[in-house]
Amino acid sequence: MTTRIGEVLVNGCDWNEFSVTGWRDMLGVVPQNVRIFSGTLVDNIRLGLAIDPQEAMRKCEELGLSGFFDTLPGGYLTLVGEGGAALSGGQQQLVGLARALVRDPQVLLLDEPTSAMDSTTAQQAMDMLDRYRKDCIAIVASHSAAFLPRADRVYRIEQGTFRPDFTPLDRLRPVGS
Repeated sequence: MTTRIGEVLVNGCDWNEFSVTGWRDMLGVVPQNVRIFSGTLVDNIRLGLAIDPQEAMRKCEELGLSGFFDTLPGGYLTLVGEGGAALSGGQQQLVGLARALVRDPQVLLLDEPTSAMDSTTAQQAMDMLDRYRKDCIAIVASHSAAFLPRADRVYRIEQGTFRPDFTPLDRLRPVGS
């Protein structure tokens, strides 16, 4: 990608200097619809990473995710089935969060990360993300107003263009106040 005006810098370096592998190492991505593969829960969490299952479970515990996964019949060794047949939509999203976070990304991209979670689980997941994002940049795409008070900056997409919006707290005020 080329810029028309200005430059795009990542950690002070022109972003075109990064290789595809460099970008993949830097990013953690949580899509709205997380792809789950046949196998155990822990294998789905460490997908594509050269870490052993114990290390993945330890990282999940540090992140505060163990409470979610320990409730499954086999814990981290639960067979989840192709497409996540043994998991609810919210549990699948938690697998996606765990998969992204065990990578220790510098940039975390989240697309509607709590849309399939019940309100209690969503609140716990957002609290966990608040703790984690102190160490990385988090970019969240969401229709949920629950993320607004947690944001440093809010942008909206209007007719295909990013537009700076109000401060997060201004965005929560009723129109005309």
